[in-house]
Amino acid sequence: FKTHESASEPAGPTSGKSSHMSVKKDGRMTSESSKKKGAAGSSPAAGNSSRYDSSLGLLTKKFLNLLQTVEDGIIDLNQAADMLGVQKRRIYDITNVLEGINLIEKKSKNNIQWKGGSGGTDPP
Repeated sequence: FKTHESASEPAGPTSGKSSHMSVKKDGRMTSESSKKKGAAGSSPAAGNSSRYDSSLGLLTKKFLNLLQTVEDGIIDLNQAADMLGVQKRRIYDITNVLEGINLIEKKSKNNIQWKGGSGGTDPP
């Protein structure tokens, strides 16, 4: 079983670009291509659209901002999904975590209310 290929050995058939395997310090194997990545890379600010723009972390921040604007901290999840332009499933991902850590509670089928942390504070 070969776990490491040198930088001079291609990892597979050649197709105009070379690819090499290497082993990280933590034991993970990675494929490295000689073709350079574009500027969009992993930087949140790079390019017009990036993975960051659709990340659950950013969506959570937008959801919490929206939650601050509603009366009594109660929001309809269908309306939230429409206002944020995402699938309802993404809203459920957020609300399931927030409910699990007791920051929100279900009021009815599609309505949740902000409870806050200790002392019922506003969303951060």
